[in-house]
Amino acid sequence: VNDRFYFKLVEKKGLTCFKENLIPTNLLDNKKFMIKAIIKSYKTFKYASKRIKSDPNVVKFTHLINTKSFKFASVSCKKNKSLLDDLFHDKPEEKFLRAHITIKTDKDICVPAFESNMLLAENLSLKRLQKIKPKWFKSELDRKKLFEIFCNKLGEVDLLLIAKYKRDFGLNKQETSDAYA
Repeated sequence: VNDRFYFKLVEKKGLTCFKENLIPTNLLDNKKFMIKAIIKSYKTFKYASKRIKSDPNVVKFTHLINTKSFKFASVSCKKNKSLLDDLFHDKPEEKFLRAHITIKTDKDICVPAFESNMLLAENLSLKRLQKIKPKWFKSELDRKKLFEIFCNKLGEVDLLLIAKYKRDFGLNKQETSDAYA
């Protein structure tokens, strides 16, 4: 059986071929073949080789077919800020949600997303929240919201410790200094 057979098979059966494991592994690394399969169903991108899933051009193409396809992209693509900018330039919340966890706290990723919807900060662990610098946010209201989310994650009841964190967030500088007086 030659490759043309599999091209025709995918054209007729689409995703079923992949689910039933009918496609040879060498074709999962064939860019032309996988693009043809992705046109039939974006879900076939899930079965592509690591090399294909790491190709920014293929990722962009599959994103044009269906935005949900990005979940199958490689980790390197999810860490690629310029690729994320290309795909989600006008959707900061989506960019934050699709970015790899290791870059979610990057200033260029989190600030626009949190300014659009501060509740996205709840998706981060306490450790990741601590990596965000409150000074990145111009609005004191945004810093207050971030501080509230931080305190909820912290679960601390010690007022002096909370006052210290409040100072770190640049909130109510006068009140914080009064607390130590």
